[in-house]
Amino acid sequence: MAVEAFDDLLKVIGTGKWNILTFVAVAYWFQVIVYHALAVAFLAPAVKHTCVIPPEDQLTLTSQVSGDNATETDQCYYTSGNISRQCKEWHYDNTIFGHTMTSEFDLVCSRAYLRSIYQSIYMFGSLIAAPIGGILADKYGRKFLFTIGSTTYFVLSLIACWIPTMPTILAFRFLMGLMHTPTMNAAFILGMEICAPAARSTVGVLFALPWAFGTVIWGGLAYFIRDWRWLQFAVSLPTVILFPALWYIDESPRWLVVRGQDARAIEILQKAARWNGISPIPEEDMKELTRVTQSKVTSVTEEGQSGDKTRLQMVWEKVKNCARQLFILFKTRRLRRTTLVVWMTFMFSSTVFFGLTLNATNFSVDPYFYMIFNGLVEIPAYIFPAPITARFGRKFPIIIGFSITSVCLLALPFIDKDESTLVVTIIMVGRLLLSSAFQLFFLYSAEQFPTEVRLQGFGSGIFLSRLGGIFAPFITELLGPLYSWSPSVVFGVFSLITSSILLLVPETLNKPMPETIAEFENDSPTATNNKKHDLEMEKSRHPDGDTQEMEQKEYI
Repeated sequence: MAVEAFDDLLKVIGTGKWNILTFVAVAYWFQVIVYHALAVAFLAPAVKHTCVIPPEDQLTLTSQVSGDNATETDQCYYTSGNISRQCKEWHYDNTIFGHTMTSEFDLVCSRAYLRSIYQSIYMFGSLIAAPIGGILADKYGRKFLFTIGSTTYFVLSLIACWIPTMPTILAFRFLMGLMHTPTMNAAFILGMEICAPAARSTVGVLFALPWAFGTVIWGGLAYFIRDWRWLQFAVSLPTVILFPALWYIDESPRWLVVRGQDARAIEILQKAARWNGISPIPEEDMKELTRVTQSKVTSVTEEGQSGDKTRLQMVWEKVKNCARQLFILFKTRRLRRTTLVVWMTFMFSSTVFFGLTLNATNFSVDPYFYMIFNGLVEIPAYIFPAPITARFGRKFPIIIGFSITSVCLLALPFIDKDESTLVVTIIMVGRLLLSSAFQLFFLYSAEQFPTEVRLQGFGSGIFLSRLGGIFAPFITELLGPLYSWSPSVVFGVFSLITSSILLLVPETLNKPMPETIAEFENDSPTATNNKKHDLEMEKSRHPDGDTQEMEQKEYI
């Protein structure tokens, strides 16, 4: 097959300067994105504030009982007798965060929801762009989309540093979210397609680590830079370091061959051989590889074309095909169960992941060190899964990870908030196991589906995981002020549900992945039991029959 031949060629080219330059560029970009994906933690955090009563009113603030049974002063309204008025000006305690969007744009009281919107609108843009990124990368190229997307993202992030109004800032956050997923996907695909088969597992782990390192750096920079505009500028400007690498890295030669650009692909492969210090690859071998691959692509394309179809008919067929691809995941009972389990796990685990990252205020811990610790525990969480899955499988390590995370989070309401060291320790234990389980689930979920619908099942799960980033800030920002322990309970329940529903899907270690939905259903425990039952019934009807022959007929 052409893919195997191309992988053989990548084995010959090996891993050297040509591959490593791309790997470094991709990893650096994954780190840059972290600062903006978690921006709300330091740019628009919850800040303590006090209502400023106009001197001419001479009114007093009212008291109220919070959800934690603590008497607090209402900083949104002030009253005297029967008169109640809304506060229009506040004094902000900037000892922790300094100058933030919260204090600059008065994102408190009736405008507090805008802080959640600031985070969610970025994830909403990422959600919308998720299905588009793959199409654009397939049509225009991996490097092209990576370059255009990262450049646009960089420009938007710099402009957003100096925008004077909150609605415009939200619009730019949405546009940055639109760039987030397509550039990440294009960069990841580019890195994987130029990677030798033996190094793909290692490179896959290395691409996960920049998120952890970026989280650590984000907490450190925010600690030293307490003005939100200069902080965003400080994390946006270093993106320029990426651009020289984008100039020198190449388009995926595998994609070029598929698109019929044989000469350019051969030129890049010969360059890769030179940069990696190996002998030039024979020109005839290159041409044969591209010829075989291109003939396969051409034959498939010709089968799908019809000269007498109008453009409208072709568009309508694409719409119907998309609808079929969506509903095919619910075609059979086992496939429906698998799809729902994967979707729910992606959505719940993503909500808990982002929620724990952004919930420092409700835990009453130092937000800067909390963010740094979050990143530090993710480093081993991304490294350890590979040997764990090889020895213990996928299913039960994931279930154990989510279960212990649930226990940790559900225990937090019973611990005094003043015990900050104990609180942080329990959270970080849960975060470590959550990150490991979440990382393992990416592999496990892809193995759950038959090849026929694997892309649809896995891709739709990733798509729904973006909802977690949308829901998480509303849980922390809206429930937290009412009951400080409530976000922990919600996230703990989500983790518990996730660990429970994973019992419904099978282990995949050392098991061949089915190619079709029919094979997938026939391999299910129910199908196997039904076959055994039918075989026993057949034996009872034909006691003198040839058992081996009946078994062969049954399983053909």
